[in-house]
Amino acid sequence: MKFQKIFVISAVIILASLVTACRKEISQSEAEHEATHRLKNMLALYELENAGVYVTNLAQVFSALKKEYPHYWHKQFSAYGMYAGFKNSFYEKYMFLPLGATNQAIEGEFVFLNAEPFPDGEKKLGRMVASRVGGRYQDCRLRWFREERIEKIFREAGIEMPKPVPMPPPPPAPPEDKHHVPLSVRLSEFFAVWADHLGLGADKGWVLQRATFSLLLFLVALASGWFAFKWVRRRRD
Repeated sequence: MKFQKIFVISAVIILASLVTACRKEISQSEAEHEATHRLKNMLALYELENAGVYVTNLAQVFSALKKEYPHYWHKQFSAYGMYAGFKNSFYEKYMFLPLGATNQAIEGEFVFLNAEPFPDGEKKLGRMVASRVGGRYQDCRLRWFREERIEKIFREAGIEMPKPVPMPPPPPAPPEDKHHVPLSVRLSEFFAVWADHLGLGADKGWVLQRATFSLLLFLVALASGWFAFKWVRRRRD
């Protein structure tokens, strides 16, 4: 098979997989992993502009970063019904713990965790927990714990399980035709799903994404070089 055909077929397969998977409905466990990974990145950005200011709630982060209310996440998690993790606002979905709270089961100190447990792929209830090492949000660690383990961790640490802070309902969402999911979000979710399927963990989706696009760029560069070589040879002939 000629190189041109191999390149075209490879490119079509990769692009078709991207388009198909971007439309695929992801499980709640995958959505939760992706959301907490993005919140971890937001905390790192928050820290750059607000060094030494401890976060106490999610609304504080969005406000500091001048981000609008996350209607996309609100809609996405509301679809999970009783396991949405909030009642009025997406800002209720995660609870931030007091400064210095820690336990030997986690790395560093607690930052936030799901306000309500949600089912994993085996239908076992649990929560995502974010902790930071060295007192920096930039060095956050994410880990999923089953609910019984979470309860034991809080008992051992002598910490009372925090309760969700009620928040007012969000502002009206933009019109449906304008309220679309950005391509970057779809791609991020797609690679998080595949990273999880490959055993890398959903939070390693960005690694898989970079590797895939690096491969695409390599194929394009290789094809360009091949076509340039063929063109030069024809000119000489």
